[in-house]
Amino acid sequence: MTENFLKKGYAAEQAKLKVVWENPNIASICSAMPNMTILQANIDAALNKKSLSEGDKQRLEKYAQITAPGYCAGCANICESAVNLNIPICDLLRYSMYHHSYGHRDMALGFFNTLPTDVKEYIFNADYTIAEKYCPQKIQIGKVLKRTYEDLT
Repeated sequence: MTENFLKKGYAAEQAKLKVVWENPNIASICSAMPNMTILQANIDAALNKKSLSEGDKQRLEKYAQITAPGYCAGCANICESAVNLNIPICDLLRYSMYHHSYGHRDMALGFFNTLPTDVKEYIFNADYTIAEKYCPQKIQIGKVLKRTYEDLT
């Protein structure tokens, strides 16, 4: 996928920004820019007036579908109500993303450590079967939460 975008003057991350900016249903985005390199890449993408082709957009859509199980969409009303214990699933999945996807273990650990002890203990006692069945992202919730717990304790 990346080669196609590089030929057009975009890195994959820049193409993702472009597809969002070109969507009339989205008013704004928040992009983390922790260093000057990323800031400059985002500026370059914004200044590049060449639109993405329909093929480009379809490739990004396919990529989004393939990688969906690695991204929590934040629909806590679906997963958290389907688990028999009071576990902030969306928060824990976000901490997992900080750690495993972005490499920000200290940030994830800081948030994780604010959870009450009993909530942490519930992670291994909960039945996630129904939550996983209804998760629109098809996340293996139990596996991810248990791995996150093990990695952050």
